[in-house]
Amino acid sequence: GTRTFHIETRDEIDPAWFHGAGKVGITAGASTPEWIIEEMIERLNQISGESV
Repeated sequence: GTRTFHIETRDEIDPAWFHGAGKVGITAGASTPEWIIEEMIERLNQISGESV
């Protein structure tokens, strides 16, 4: 199955979640400010060492 995590800040992202993951998806509600989404992507880039 697919694992999902509900988070509200970039600090809640646990790098251990991504061990063995082939793909990562991000979803957000229409009311989520763009800057929050950008922070999440930036954090994922830091964790992976790649560009999302």
